[in-house]
Amino acid sequence: MPKKLPKQMKHAKYWKDRNDEIIRWIDEQDLDVFKELQDIYSEASTNVQKKLYEFYGKYATDNNISFEEAQIRLRREDLSDYQKNAKKYFEEVENMSDDEAQRLLDRLNEQYQASKATRLDALRLDIMDEIGRMNTLGLQSIFSDYLSMVAEYAYLQSVDPSFSTSTLNRPALQELISRPWNGYNYSEDLWGNTDNLADKLFNTLKKGFVSGSSVQDMAREIRKDFNVSRSSAETLVRTDGSHVVNNATLKRYQDTFGLKRIKIHVHVDSRTTKICMGYYEADESYLIGEEPKLPAHYNCRSTYVPDESELTEEHWL
Repeated sequence: MPKKLPKQMKHAKYWKDRNDEIIRWIDEQDLDVFKELQDIYSEASTNVQKKLYEFYGKYATDNNISFEEAQIRLRREDLSDYQKNAKKYFEEVENMSDDEAQRLLDRLNEQYQASKATRLDALRLDIMDEIGRMNTLGLQSIFSDYLSMVAEYAYLQSVDPSFSTSTLNRPALQELISRPWNGYNYSEDLWGNTDNLADKLFNTLKKGFVSGSSVQDMAREIRKDFNVSRSSAETLVRTDGSHVVNNATLKRYQDTFGLKRIKIHVHVDSRTTKICMGYYEADESYLIGEEPKLPAHYNCRSTYVPDESELTEEHWL
């Protein structure tokens, strides 16, 4: 027989307040994750800028390289160095032996031009390796650890632990953090973000060479590109975190109470979007499995709460 449901747990406000506390706790954890992102993006940005300065030191005349000069084919020693670097990159990635390493390997292969490489191709390969390592050796583990922590916390705290002490097993945890949102899981979102960064950096290089920009100006643009990508990664932290919170909460409601219907709790303030305000005004009850998927948009803070009509013992499993 299940425990008797405490009186306060039969009211919607209790569950809304409980979810608000979960979101507040996660917001605090986000700050630590953002610091990690700042560190890893800053390091990668610095390394890419160093590569650019080395490139200018090797090929520039009066601190300038034209696009035509950047497109000159590598010869002899430069070509040999390029091939050695490529071999080193490929071997190091192959030794990682996981799915993320294969994704990086695919991207390095796309950049590698073998015997027909240009000066710009060599620089692009170096940049792709740096960005790929930032992703595979940094971002992926940061997100995996963060989302695992969020899933475990939300699952445990969405119902008072003194009422039920259920925890997630490893397979259930992995399923929660790997579940796609908006068509992509967190790992795919990260690759999309770093692929966009690579494209922006390559475009920055091309525009800089075409316009005759100095190395200082191009380095400044590179820093901007990294900052934009870091900001996008922070958005993914908030959004993927919200996705995991809501999935974990729904699972806990079903595991503990066997609930079949839920509502959407909207945090109403000046930042509330029209989408979520629509849910707030509608105040509808949804059958689990047919509910609108949360998060409803990037940076969404809305959560699922039980439908009050089911918060009686006769609706339990």
